Amino acid sequence: MTEFISSFWFNQLLPPWKSDGARGWVFVIEVPHEDVQGYLDREFNLAAPDRAPYYYEAFPGRTFGILRFIDHPCFYSGKATEEGRNRIQHKELTWTFPAYRHPVTKDNLVHRDTAVVWIQPFSFDNNSYFMFSSREVLGNETQMAVIDSQEAMGGPGLRVDVGVQGMRKFKPSATSHKIGAFAIEVDNKAKTEDGQKIIESSPDLDRFIGTLSGSVNFAPPPEAEGTLQTGGVSPFAVFQGAIQDTVKQFRDVFDWDVAAYRALVSSRLRYTDVKDPKFYDGKYIDIRLMWSDSLKETFTSFFSVEAPESPPEQEDAVPGYGGGWGDNGIGYPLGKELPKDDLIDWQMPSVKLDVALAISFTANAEISAEGTLFTYGHDGTHAG
Repeated sequence: MTEFISSFWFNQLLPPWKSDGARGWVFVIEVPHEDVQGYLDREFNLAAPDRAPYYYEAFPGRTFGILRFIDHPCFYSGKATEEGRNRIQHKELTWTFPAYRHPVTKDNLVHRDTAVVWIQPFSFDNNSYFMFSSREVLGNETQMAVIDSQEAMGGPGLRVDVGVQGMRKFKPSATSHKIGAFAIEVDNKAKTEDGQKIIESSPDLDRFIGTLSGSVNFAPPPEAEGTLQTGGVSPFAVFQGAIQDTVKQFRDVFDWDVAAYRALVSSRLRYTDVKDPKFYDGKYIDIRLMWSDSLKETFTSFFSVEAPESPPEQEDAVPGYGGGWGDNGIGYPLGKELPKDDLIDWQMPSVKLDVALAISFTANAEISAEGTLFTYGHDGTHAG
């Protein structure tokens, strides 16, 4: 009664998902400790209706997260047979940060035995195949987006433009349309041969990279020019064998404020055959958050940024598309050249994020479902 009837189409959606020759960019960004712990308390430590036998805790001290852009040119399901395997292309932009997962006893005592897991509060993807698969199977908060990216020819630069369906301003006359969300530009001057010096310039950043590298199991990547070592362990260990925990839930169709199903789901992300690592100085990286009513809660919750000043006439402006970075601070923020998709409305102010360090690489990736850690509402029993 509860088993799906397998089909060719169905198998194409199932993990493990594999990606050959994925091109990745990782931007390390400092965020307030209270924002990270606040999210963990709201989503993972909350009784709903019972408590999971785990307690999630933010890293101590200054807290860093990763804004991760990955371009997947050859992505497919490892579940399907070779004869029926479809390959797709997709691009994703995700926000993720590490946390400690402590086991909790039946007496409500927190064990100090910990596991380092990754938390992914939101993700944007430009392929509906992967968006629905990741939401339905793993419970990821993946949103459909337009993602236009281009790496500099003959240089280490990068440009990424992300647009989503939304509204600049919530009001009775507003209509939903494609609006700008993220604009990212890595200047050619950002590339550095001394990434170690950048890390060591901040004890907290050094501890962040070192702790992560020593907290996950990984196969050391092949030696490559520019490979950065921290305490004898490559920071690429962060991306190999990393466990991700997600709160997966479905709304009750009779009461949308109630979850008909809620569980903690664990998955694993592995990067293998890591090649061509390069490191970048954050002061030459421009990441802008395009401010709108649809996205401001996300920006304030995870990055603790303040709303930019917006001219009064902006509130009632007719949705506009394109537009350079004007003197009033409204429009596409990265120069006169606009994204290829001219249907995205960029007529909004933006907020700049500070970047501590960035890393780019090419690798093969695999995303596998590890299983359900805990199902809420089942007398505290594990779902296996």
